[in-house]
Amino acid sequence: MWIVAGLAAAVALSKPVVEDFDLDWTAAESCPDELAVTAELHQLVGRAAASETRDRLEIRGTAKAAPAGFEVELILRDPATDAEEHRRFEDASCATATSMAVMLAAVAIRTQREQTAAARKQAPATRPREEKQPETTEQPERRAPSSRSALVGIEGSLGLVVDPTSIGAFSGGPKFGIAVRRRRAAVRVDGTYLVPRSIAWRDRAGAHLSLGTAAVQGCWIHERARWGIDACGGLEAGAIRARGFGVPGARVDHATWVAGIATAAPRLRVSPRVHLSLDGQLLVPLARTRVRFATPDRPIHRVGAIGGRIGASVHVRFAVSKKSEPS
Repeated sequence: MWIVAGLAAAVALSKPVVEDFDLDWTAAESCPDELAVTAELHQLVGRAAASETRDRLEIRGTAKAAPAGFEVELILRDPATDAEEHRRFEDASCATATSMAVMLAAVAIRTQREQTAAARKQAPATRPREEKQPETTEQPERRAPSSRSALVGIEGSLGLVVDPTSIGAFSGGPKFGIAVRRRRAAVRVDGTYLVPRSIAWRDRAGAHLSLGTAAVQGCWIHERARWGIDACGGLEAGAIRARGFGVPGARVDHATWVAGIATAAPRLRVSPRVHLSLDGQLLVPLARTRVRFATPDRPIHRVGAIGGRIGASVHVRFAVSKKSEPS
């Protein structure tokens, strides 16, 4: 059956069609692939007319080996409401488990089409009646440009980082941030604070150094059923604070911190709203600032040419809004 479905998909995909679902399917070598699953869906639900389409139903599936045979994990997400449904199917045959998942996806596609058709039928009844004009000349009707919805998600994060180089000693501290996410892109604003560490330049004399920064990054997002990865790049700015000890006239000094930043953050989906990430960051200071204290001709710390941080964060998607954009 899957061989016939695959051949049918190859013929169907050569014609221009309107799709009302977005399929992302990962399968083991002995399981039906994404092309065969697409063909099976078309056999069950047919193809959508242009008037039946709205936001695409997102279908994500993973077929893999399991102790009892094979396991298929299915996630259905409606972009219009951000609602998600998670289902899991197991069978000794991967084709059978996949067929059960495809049948459930087909039911969801039919339901979405019926809801779209019902909304279109109700739309004329809700329009206010237009007053009759005395002119008898018919005027061409002007139609407003069509629009399509776009989901914008707001995400907050809280975590811990460790940094072995930025302030001349191994340090760490809290990290917090907020991001605006839309489909496969995001803009992040993060704040980081490295707790004070001591640097001595002679017996019983030195300074406590700390660092506070804020970073703005643009991100590309890749998400699968249970995991994902964010790849980001941007600019970080802040200040290094030095508080002296053990010397006469001890004082506080500050030095500017500016660096380019690149982040790779693998993610694990705990729930539709909660994700865990492991963050790796590469830092390239744009100015190798010297922190001078007490002895002007001898800096107690000079920012290195390159640095890095690692950390872990919890991300919570606590709000989702919907806006329209011209199509």
